[in-house]
Amino acid sequence: KEQEEGVDDMVQMLVEPLFCRQLMNLKKDEGEDQNPSKKSSKELIEAMYKFATLEEMICDSIMSITVPETRNKMASKILLTGGLVCAKEYIDLVDIIEDRMIHTITQIDKSIEKVDVIQVKDQDPRFFSWIGGSVFPRLETS
Repeated sequence: KEQEEGVDDMVQMLVEPLFCRQLMNLKKDEGEDQNPSKKSSKELIEAMYKFATLEEMICDSIMSITVPETRNKMASKILLTGGLVCAKEYIDLVDIIEDRMIHTITQIDKSIEKVDVIQVKDQDPRFFSWIGGSVFPRLETS
């Protein structure tokens, strides 16, 4: 049971920075050694999420598309795969991200009509990159 609690604590530490900016405001001491090999795993994980939340990274990617129609299509088909998204315990993670995406992206671009975050449950996630790589060249916008 203690081991399960330790795993839950680690998962919480990994997930929370994706959604909470306050956890990412790390202060650097003046004399702090910047060698990554001397940092603790917690410090390294915190540094990874220091710059943007997950929904901000997705929004930045979508907003980098210059063609409005394509941007609208991409916002309506956001596919989350891998990591915690595959865990049954975090099924509501997709809903949380979708709510935050709707709030974030509609403030940036009012022309985006629909935001839909999808979680594929019936396919093996090991093949997603291959499937995406085989479909992408066939798209009319590629």
